[in-house]
Amino acid sequence: MVDIRGKDVDCVTAVFSSSVTHDQLEEFLGSTVHEPLKTPSGGTYLRPGIASVIKRGVDGNEAYEICLRSDASAKKKSELQQRIRSFNFVIRVIDESQKMDFTADQARKK
Repeated sequence: MVDIRGKDVDCVTAVFSSSVTHDQLEEFLGSTVHEPLKTPSGGTYLRPGIASVIKRGVDGNEAYEICLRSDASAKKKSELQQRIRSFNFVIRVIDESQKMDFTADQARKK
């Protein structure tokens, strides 16, 4: 299998509770990874520093893996993790770069 992310990216995976709704996932994406386009047609783009967002499953739950660009600052990564931890329907945060896996309660205390 080829890793499409590349070598020098930091990824964080947000795992959601089994009861998460579509609206909550949209709220999460809108507050965490997307910025609105300021055009009459609307739309969104990825926030600065974010390279990719991949929807996946983790232990039967929905999850989003969010990867930062290789040139993203430590501050951008910290801001991303804070936004992820602010949602009560995120039950687990997996930090790929540090091989760290937190439950939601542990992640909110960091």
